[in-house]
Amino acid sequence: MRIAVFHNIPTGGAKRALQGFVRALSSAGHAPDVFVPETAQEGDFLPLKPWAKSVTAFPVGGGFRSWAMAPGLRRTNPLLWASRTMRRLPPLFQVHTRIAAEIDRGAYDLVYSEHDEVTIAPYLLRRLRTPSVFYCQQPYRASRESIIEQLEFGSSGGDGFGRAIRRRFWRRVTRTIAEIDRENAQHAGLLLANSYFSRESILRAYGRDSRVCRIGIETAVFHPTKVPRENVVLSVGALMAPKGYEFIIRSLARIPPKRRPGLVAIGDREDPRHRSHLETLASKFGVHLEIRLGVEDSALAEAYHRAKLLVYAPYLEPFGLAPLEAMACGTPVVAVGEGGVRETVVNGETGRLVARDETEFGEAVENLLEDDKTRRRMGRAGHDRIRADWSWETCGPRFTNTISDWLRQKKDRGRES
Repeated sequence: MRIAVFHNIPTGGAKRALQGFVRALSSAGHAPDVFVPETAQEGDFLPLKPWAKSVTAFPVGGGFRSWAMAPGLRRTNPLLWASRTMRRLPPLFQVHTRIAAEIDRGAYDLVYSEHDEVTIAPYLLRRLRTPSVFYCQQPYRASRESIIEQLEFGSSGGDGFGRAIRRRFWRRVTRTIAEIDRENAQHAGLLLANSYFSRESILRAYGRDSRVCRIGIETAVFHPTKVPRENVVLSVGALMAPKGYEFIIRSLARIPPKRRPGLVAIGDREDPRHRSHLETLASKFGVHLEIRLGVEDSALAEAYHRAKLLVYAPYLEPFGLAPLEAMACGTPVVAVGEGGVRETVVNGETGRLVARDETEFGEAVENLLEDDKTRRRMGRAGHDRIRADWSWETCGPRFTNTISDWLRQKKDRGRES
């Protein structure tokens, strides 16, 4: 197959998954051409170039070098965030239109698209004539889930005229982006989802069905070692409110000081204000907190090896690679049992799934830290589960077969009509 790949995503799990899918295509003999806006993360972080025939970056008008909103800007200055967002949409649409035209001129069999960090479903899908596959990590969440607004502004009502005005602008812009996201998604030929939870979210948001296509784990990087475990627990994810770090700190504070583990938090990016809040909270509750940003894969794998547990508490995370990476390294997981994590962590076998309750979460962590035998059993079971069902050697061929079968069926229907 002649395949074009599009994305406009930052660092994080979605880029890790995309690199795995591109590598799978290349291994199957379908090395793609990659097309991105210059704002996409296509440099040092998990580049696609080693497995692509070419990588072409398109300049973006309007003088913007990055689409990413300043972390925390939606909460601290929603008026400025709204203004910047609306100003960035027209040049975003223009570069998507140029890329779509270039792809269509290339006579590709299909376009594999990852998401755009502003609109999620990329505007490019509206402009393509080439058959398209859109891997939707998650629909746009901000205007659809009340928890996101609570995390941005606090759970209290609009106490004060200023807060009410900020919320009003925030809601107006997020509703606009959600409408764009939904309309863009209608133009995808095939929708792929990373979990059954995401498949349900896609159905609710877009009114369309999708196929679940698993993301694999790079077992050459993430695997057990004999590195000695330390009295720390690890959490992995951007240092932002939806990732649940505050809940984790409060939960660990329920463990008696003599048995309380340190917390290592590793992220690809941060909201500086939220980081400061977490550091203040950890100091208040006597939780030793170490924050590390932008670590290499080898250092991330070593952190999984050294930790006794992965603790994981994002709000309604659609999938979450960290629990799978931890399991690949033989590290058990204690997670809040919501979102896609319920499909990866087997409660009582590879870790514990508990309610979003600080006491219950803290007790689950404390009990496993005190039970070396159970931890070792869960670590072995997690590693075996990854090797059997979640390695790229297994998930890569499933992905290529899924899109090639869909394209073949589409061509057969075209000939019949």
